[in-house]
Amino acid sequence: MRRGGVPPIALALSAYVAVLCACILLRPFGESALWVNVAAIPVALITTLLCFAVVRHPSIDDRSRQAWRLIAIANALQLVGDVAWFVVENLQGLDPTGTWVDIPYLSFYPLMLAGLLRFPLLIGKRSDAA
Repeated sequence: MRRGGVPPIALALSAYVAVLCACILLRPFGESALWVNVAAIPVALITTLLCFAVVRHPSIDDRSRQAWRLIAIANALQLVGDVAWFVVENLQGLDPTGTWVDIPYLSFYPLMLAGLLRFPLLIGKRSDAA
């Protein structure tokens, strides 16, 4: 990868998500929820691993590290929710809506918001923006 370029993992993940979105919209595999549930897990896994990699990077400041840690935990909860949804719906044959499976999904939002708000604010002069 050249300096300043897009990492190959980002390109691959973007392509995967684009294909996943197209499949959700076009439904080439019919109404089965199995493939959607399985296909969401790698996205959540990769984003979680990438966020934790950023947390460990030595060049970020402490406040940014805290922000990325909260975002990584939020993504990890999304992953837990995706795996739990797959297990309950596809392996146990139950409807996971309104069950304990919603807890990791619903926990994602406040943690993500806290992580985003934790990033340091860079406030400069108006002349700097131009």
